[in-house]
Amino acid sequence: MFVLSVGLIETDTVAQHRSSHSRPRAQVSKSGVVQDADLQAASEQKKIVEECELSDRPKPEGEIKRLSQLCGKAISMPKPAYPEEAKSKKLSGVVQVEVVIDEHGRVIWAKAVSGPDLLQGVSMKAACRARYSPTLISGRAIKTENAIQYNFVLP
Repeated sequence: MFVLSVGLIETDTVAQHRSSHSRPRAQVSKSGVVQDADLQAASEQKKIVEECELSDRPKPEGEIKRLSQLCGKAISMPKPAYPEEAKSKKLSGVVQVEVVIDEHGRVIWAKAVSGPDLLQGVSMKAACRARYSPTLISGRAIKTENAIQYNFVLP
């Protein structure tokens, strides 16, 4: 079990294995032409997540607002799997992950800044898959910085 805390949002959950997400399928028009807009969007999202998961990647530069109370709402907050090695060692604790969220609500950078080493990798990967609604200031979408906390508790 672990508690997920994002800014002021906190949720009790139990870590468990999840089936893989369904993938978008290409749509074929009457003329036989594949409509692949969904596949392109999925491919772009996959690339962003893969880049986000690189542990030594530098933090993006530019105008990034630290607005924990004005941050967009969490649309999707995947739960990290509790690593078997951590379970066998009866390891638990809180992992804090700093994230940068782009103008579209995608996490483009994540770094685990505290918590047990065995739990940091899965926490960072879960944070990279999180999605938010875009944060708007005066009608303009902006990049924001926030922190996500994963509290791993043995059942």
